[in-house]
Amino acid sequence: MQHALCHAIGSGLPGGTCMRAETMETTGITIARSQGRAVPRQLDGIQILRGIAASIVVFHHYCQMVQAHGRSTLASFRSFTWVGASGVDIFFCISGFVIVYSLLARPQEVGWRSFVVARIKRIVPLYWLFTLVIVALWASGRAMKTLVLTPDLLLRSLLLLPVTKIATDGRVNHHPILDQGWTLQYEALFYVACTLVIVLLGSRRVFPWTPVAVAAVAVLAVLLPGAPPYLHDPLMLEFVGGTLLGWLAATGRLHALPARRAIAWGCILLGAGALMATSLLSDPVELRVLVWGVPGFLLVLGCILVEPRRGGRIVDGAIFLGAASYSIYLAHGVITLFVNAAFKAGHFRGAGDGFLIIATVLTIAASAMVYPLIERPLTRRLP
Repeated sequence: MQHALCHAIGSGLPGGTCMRAETMETTGITIARSQGRAVPRQLDGIQILRGIAASIVVFHHYCQMVQAHGRSTLASFRSFTWVGASGVDIFFCISGFVIVYSLLARPQEVGWRSFVVARIKRIVPLYWLFTLVIVALWASGRAMKTLVLTPDLLLRSLLLLPVTKIATDGRVNHHPILDQGWTLQYEALFYVACTLVIVLLGSRRVFPWTPVAVAAVAVLAVLLPGAPPYLHDPLMLEFVGGTLLGWLAATGRLHALPARRAIAWGCILLGAGALMATSLLSDPVELRVLVWGVPGFLLVLGCILVEPRRGGRIVDGAIFLGAASYSIYLAHGVITLFVNAAFKAGHFRGAGDGFLIIATVLTIAASAMVYPLIERPLTRRLP
């Protein structure tokens, strides 16, 4: 789910290049401006991509509901319903990029305690809030009525530990109480790998040693019986791809490329086209690292290089959606609970493409308001 933000980039780049840093209040991303080596002036392209990734995940979930209960041409076309799930793969690559970029662009070492505290403050409060909202809805009998909720499940869900979630009808899955939390388990694993590197080698060695740490964890997980499968899931390669981009951007190699704008749009068009083409596959989920992860990598690369012009309503609105992407990702799960319950109760019968599009847009808009009303004030109040 993100999906992680770059908090602060210091006043210099590796190699003694002087630079000035400014914080973009609307995005939470600090931008490095170099007087020497070419580095990204802005990360607005990445912020916009985050908003798109969150939005297509919402669309994916509505496609699933309409496909099951309605009559949608879009949702019924081959594997089109699943294309939106690639938003998660994009988020993973962005997370790898942002963490490495933010750490390497600082002129000084970042202590592991500071790193861990920043990650916890960024991810945990809003995740706990919406997990507890789901628990409250379950307790009131308004949602998740078949869930077998135990103290162990609640604790493991809050701590992003491996879980087994059981329903009264016998269904079992391994997602936390808030379903989207499964992606945060992968994020947490990546943060653990980064923390190990910072403890042992320092934050300036986060690349290439974080990919090495991820690989080491995967090998140990394969060798140890009973280890959670996500510890050696190929999805972690998407974070690794992002770390490579973070290193290339922080060291100025990307923005020193000739014909940068042409490369940027080439990557964006190729990545977007490849993602759309996966709707023709019978089961893209089985090959997601290849068919979604690689195009996601291209999209992230293109959006690092592109420099959208602020000032227009469309661009500024897209940047806001990027800032609100974590809120959208978590909050929409609560809204879709009620919509899904309405479908099961016989409402929205025959819902088609119009319903699919309108419901997606309204849910994105409502979920995005969680950012200015809850997420940002909550984060600012934390020490």
